[in-house]
Amino acid sequence: MSFDNTVASKLPSYVVSAALFVAITLFGLAFMSFWPPGLLTGDTLILMVVVVGSMAILYVGLAVCRATMADTDSTILRLSLLIWFVLLFAEGLFDRQGDEVDTYKGLITDQAYGEAIVWVVAAMILFVVLVPHLSYLRFLFSNYYKWATIYFLVCLGSIAYTPDKTYSLAWCFKLGLVVTLLAVCIPTVSSVDKAILFLRISLWGALVFTLVPILIAMSDPEGVFNGAGGRVIDPTLVSQKGSFILLLAMLLYALQKKKHVLVLAAIGAGVMVFAFGKTSIVAGGLSAALMSVMQGRRKTALWVVVGLIVLTVVIFLTVPQVSQYASSYGGTDTLSGRTEVWQMALPRIKQRPIQGYGYLASHFIWLSERGHAAEFAHLHNSFLDVTYNLGLIGLIPMLLMHYGIMKNLRNTLRRSKAPPAMSNSEQRKSSRSLYLLGAGILALYVNLLINGMLTTVFGGRATFLFMSFLAVLALSEIVNRESLSLIPRGDLFSSGSHRQMQTRVSPYSVPSF
Repeated sequence: MSFDNTVASKLPSYVVSAALFVAITLFGLAFMSFWPPGLLTGDTLILMVVVVGSMAILYVGLAVCRATMADTDSTILRLSLLIWFVLLFAEGLFDRQGDEVDTYKGLITDQAYGEAIVWVVAAMILFVVLVPHLSYLRFLFSNYYKWATIYFLVCLGSIAYTPDKTYSLAWCFKLGLVVTLLAVCIPTVSSVDKAILFLRISLWGALVFTLVPILIAMSDPEGVFNGAGGRVIDPTLVSQKGSFILLLAMLLYALQKKKHVLVLAAIGAGVMVFAFGKTSIVAGGLSAALMSVMQGRRKTALWVVVGLIVLTVVIFLTVPQVSQYASSYGGTDTLSGRTEVWQMALPRIKQRPIQGYGYLASHFIWLSERGHAAEFAHLHNSFLDVTYNLGLIGLIPMLLMHYGIMKNLRNTLRRSKAPPAMSNSEQRKSSRSLYLLGAGILALYVNLLINGMLTTVFGGRATFLFMSFLAVLALSEIVNRESLSLIPRGDLFSSGSHRQMQTRVSPYSVPSF
């Protein structure tokens, strides 16, 4: 099956576009006519505009790819990256604070509906693209990435006994969408240049969904510092996003040497320190230094650490809310209450160690526990959170994903160190780029791992951090595969590593658009 065989493909493109526009307009008018007048507020109208805008972006992307007659791999990659960006954009635009309590009571906000609609539209676009090319779906069960798929299936099965099935099912839907999307990227990201494209899309997506909520909050200066301890709203998450922007920008600068990326790195560092998530600042600083050291730039690593210290001092002196929080902080003994949460969760984990309490059950621990510790939305430790929710049947695939990342990156870094026998300058350049990419992915993973010790980064809701973890897993599969090309042909076949080369999809093995 090919798009060229459909009835729509035989019509002029402007006719198809006009018909689609008219259909959407009529549907929107009909929808608004049945919408309760009391709910037709300014926020609702903005929500509709955003949803329609997201649909338009995806449609335009599909139309552009079809018009350029790109090969199958390139077309699917472009659309996958476009969907990836839209998911990041939607996360930053829709506010979902407190939705666990609301959904359990049956009160679902317009914001939640809006983001869910974007997920459904993105899934429909991906479905349409993949129907003629189902062979790409086999990468859902390839190498170490199969453990991400298995983890999703465990989450899906556990919804049968989770406290709030609607809430968990919605987030499980997004998790499945993200897992499928990244599985499609594994064969289509077939070079370092395409991996760089994926990183650039992720960087700009991270910038949009990090800065938009901050700018919206700044419209009410008194509401900016309504987060924990008088900091910005959700300071830990904002700091984590800032550190990820910093690391992505540093990695792209190492690969492309474009100076404007350093400005983005500075913005990421500023957001990270401004939000003052303590663990995130430490993790971001250590990961940035690690990346510089592995790139052979020890002086740069020192300057990164010094720069972060200077930036912290400047923010202390210019932002009184941050300095006041730091001077009055008294949660050292309990790690801001985390040890109390862990002590509360451990006895419950012992009661159901195999299957746990269901996907995202930790978000509803307040149903059965009382006290300050029960007010936390999760267990503030990724591994503990996974064990509480899914038991050992969820923890094992999660641990195997971590093992796969470390093994893939170790193989990549070992193979991509240019041997003395490599005389071809192009080969040396390719090897160096692959090494820098592997080192950068390792730094991203270390950042996620450190943050995951004191908050839920991976294993919970499929927000940016968990999406980033799954992206790191997919990228580790990609660089491991690409590094096989650096092995001398005789060694490749004698070691049996050539089997992994067969996981690459040829543009000619599936029908083209």
